[in-house]
Amino acid sequence: MFSKQSHTRKIRVILGVIILATLPFYCLGLIMLQSHNIANRTRTATPTETRAAAASNTPRPTWTEVITATASITPSPTITWTPSVTPTAFRTPTRTITLTATITLTPTETLVPPTDTPEPPTATDTPSPTPDGSSANP
Repeated sequence: MFSKQSHTRKIRVILGVIILATLPFYCLGLIMLQSHNIANRTRTATPTETRAAAASNTPRPTWTEVITATASITPSPTITWTPSVTPTAFRTPTRTITLTATITLTPTETLVPPTDTPEPPTATDTPSPTPDGSSANP
């Protein structure tokens, strides 16, 4: 029981050291991300109008209009997604021939044992004797 607790403690210490060792890299990544966002902010052009009054010897003032427009185009990187074919593992099922037993009946000769049953008498035409003692043929 003592070795299991020691092993668990050792794993916890190792994982804690790994977490503490990687924290500066996370912080550095966040700082770089923020500085990149600040440097690449989109600036919009705003026209400005400046009016100046010039005094002259004439009885009415003259107005000079100066319009200054500053426009800047800042290219921004675009991420384009390129579709690609991803092969998937797919096997079509193959048909397998399976032999099955088929029962086939074949005719056989069956022997019947002889019996002692007498055969019934058959009717036969026997000529009847005539009164003179001769037989008559029909």
